[in-house]
Amino acid sequence: MGSTSGIGLIPNNRTARNLLQLLNHPTIEKRLINKDYEAVGMIPVGTANMVMKTKKISKVAQLRGQRIGVLANNPPQQALVRSVGAQPVYVDLSNAIAQFQQNKIDIMPAPVYGLLPYNLQKDFGPDTQVINFPLAYFGVNIIIKPQAYPANFGRKIRAWFVQNSQLLTNRAIQWENHLPAYYWVDVSFYEKQSYDIMVAKIRNQYVRSGYYDAYFVELMKRLRCIDDPRYFECPMSR
Repeated sequence: MGSTSGIGLIPNNRTARNLLQLLNHPTIEKRLINKDYEAVGMIPVGTANMVMKTKKISKVAQLRGQRIGVLANNPPQQALVRSVGAQPVYVDLSNAIAQFQQNKIDIMPAPVYGLLPYNLQKDFGPDTQVINFPLAYFGVNIIIKPQAYPANFGRKIRAWFVQNSQLLTNRAIQWENHLPAYYWVDVSFYEKQSYDIMVAKIRNQYVRSGYYDAYFVELMKRLRCIDDPRYFECPMSR
């Protein structure tokens, strides 16, 4: 389940919902359980988008030299930032906002949920904007030690997530809809496609290295293609 947060894998809440609905599928279920741990669900939070304090950046090439916040334990994020000529700066969930406010990073990838307590223009700067392009998906994976619970407990919890997948992802959609439209900035289809190709190249490197689970990456690509057949890795786009 850790691969659900992989770069460029889950582009929206619809795909996250479709993944949740498959948690009790026999082929998938057996991959969620090992001797010591069992994945029983994911609480969707929403897509992580680039938040920046300038309106001068609208193309991938303009990211060169920018300081971008990344998680220290996430090598694919770091590789992605370096691939565009930007500088990765280590942050974590407890200090990312403060680093952004104090101008220690220029760009902060974050889900909208994390921005809602703030007035973006007042707290971050008058030109603050959110790029309408998802870098990754943010969700809270629920992991248990199955030996500490009754038999089939994990399956019952996964069944709850399957049954409530629409409700859970609707909440994430509501959070994203609370951000005023004037903060969102769209990028061109050409820029999106160029960035998608770059992200996929790096992601696939980490699939080959074993960092990402190849089965779950392929599953999420199929789910993405159902939602967006134009995505360049989908058969219909070739």
